[in-house]
Amino acid sequence: MSELNINFNNNFLFSHANFESVIQPLIPYLETGICTKQIHKKISRCKYSILDYITNFLFNQKSFENTDWYCSTYSINLESKYNKNIQANFQTSYKDKYDKDNWPVCIIKNNKDLIIDIPAINTMCEYLQLNNSNKYTFIPVSFCPPFTNDKNISGHYTCLIIDNQENRVYFFDPNGWTSYFNDFDFDNNFYDIEIYQRYLEKIFEKYFDDLSEYSGIKYNFVSAYQWNFRNLYLNKRFSGSQIDNGGNCVALTILFFHYLFLTKLSPKNALEKLSQLEDKYMIQLVNDYSVGLNRFIEPLLEEYKKELYSKLYDELSLETPLNMQTNKWKNILDIEITERINKMFNYDDDDDDDDNEDEPDKSNDNIKSQKISNNTDNIDMYFF
Repeated sequence: MSELNINFNNNFLFSHANFESVIQPLIPYLETGICTKQIHKKISRCKYSILDYITNFLFNQKSFENTDWYCSTYSINLESKYNKNIQANFQTSYKDKYDKDNWPVCIIKNNKDLIIDIPAINTMCEYLQLNNSNKYTFIPVSFCPPFTNDKNISGHYTCLIIDNQENRVYFFDPNGWTSYFNDFDFDNNFYDIEIYQRYLEKIFEKYFDDLSEYSGIKYNFVSAYQWNFRNLYLNKRFSGSQIDNGGNCVALTILFFHYLFLTKLSPKNALEKLSQLEDKYMIQLVNDYSVGLNRFIEPLLEEYKKELYSKLYDELSLETPLNMQTNKWKNILDIEITERINKMFNYDDDDDDDDNEDEPDKSNDNIKSQKISNNTDNIDMYFF
């Protein structure tokens, strides 16, 4: 990653020996500066294709684009929340056109059903074989905001971590035990604040059991209640700090897996090391890692804009007869497309309405439920 010319603020680094020892592997990827609101938006609104390139580059990991792409859907009914024996259901598998902006694993809440769109078993098996030389394989997981099934939109960012040596699978959420949908579902929040964590795990257990049967390799899905039984979490709300731009689940999910990739620690040990950092050091780590990520995203974003421009130009050109495609028409089209793209990627506005949807309801009841769920200190979890 030398092309990023990343430097770290050593004066800060050596001010705390424990902090230095914990984050030592990440130092080449940190950069001093301030994670502004604009930088935060750039990271949190990143298209999957850009994040895919970043993570594949950082972790020497091939993309799903290199596989024969099939999708599958698994679901579980939430109305049976008091039935401990409820099982997840396999719904369908289908051939699909690979869309590089669609998240490979997408979690959707549809009325009383929790649904996961995930690569089909044959595709996942091929993908894991492509990356089996790595200790870990990283698979991004997106939570679709309620009231939309658009896989291009992410309300919250998490990941699956597959240990290729031990054949173990972990679901990592920087917010601890998953509670993203709780803020949109007060019924379940009141009766059972852990329902989504438990039922997601049931779906993943079913999926990796099916993968084991298909591949002949036994994959063990490890429950967060085992490897993160204390419900440790990294995505806190640091009010008044330089990273108080909303939650940081994208940066923290990438950072966590990056830390695993570099250290080869188990997810349990890595999470314990990072979560023990004092708040002021975690703030500095998230800030500097985000600034470093932004440096990497900038050129990729420019390339993405060029691709988008060409795509939009071609689409609009098809709608216009050739005899009308004059130079004047082309100039008008150029202005229209450029303005549309600039509006899509405008990070300088102060309007928070279109920020990522993961900010929690700040009502007393919601704050209380978060504290009950985390049972830790007085810093409330900040979604996204």
